[in-house]
Amino acid sequence: MKRFGLGSLLLLAGVLLLSGAPVFADTISVTNANDGFGSSYKLTAACAGNLCNVTLSINTTGAKYPEISNVAFKIGSKDSLTGSLTAPTSGWQTYTSSLNSNSGCGGNNGDGQICSGATADFADTGGMLTWTWTGVQVTGGVTIGHVGYKYEKSDKFGKGLIVSDDYAPTPVPEPHTLGLLAIGLLALVVCHKLT
Repeated sequence: MKRFGLGSLLLLAGVLLLSGAPVFADTISVTNANDGFGSSYKLTAACAGNLCNVTLSINTTGAKYPEISNVAFKIGSKDSLTGSLTAPTSGWQTYTSSLNSNSGCGGNNGDGQICSGATADFADTGGMLTWTWTGVQVTGGVTIGHVGYKYEKSDKFGKGLIVSDDYAPTPVPEPHTLGLLAIGLLALVVCHKLT
């Protein structure tokens, strides 16, 4: 009975500690070492509940045409920007829309992507280009589902060169669940030591 009481107290203490703590999920990321046009990228998402900060870094050092005019991602069933975007150059606008090879941002396939596009000068600096969206509200579970971007250089049909990568769901672990599991295991160890 003493073992059961001590284990229960440990579990109850853990639940009380976790219930007052903010939920910060682990950071999830995807990378592509070769996008087919000479660049590589990494997208990361760090979330507290369904509010995320997302960073996309594209290394265009080896790209033949390093000018990126539009970037897009999807980390939930629907994403919306409630905060701000920091882009490599000024004059970028953000939409809840998909990316297409004709107009860049503005496609409406209903899949809830975040798409940011340059309204004036595109990011023609080359090298490492980074975009950070602070305050992305995610509907549904948080998981990286899509990364896309458009090179300003057009193909022979006048369409922009598009990178469009889809990913299988890899949901962010729920910290409360992991914490409770750890406390439960600790309670079992303590109970076992007392026997």
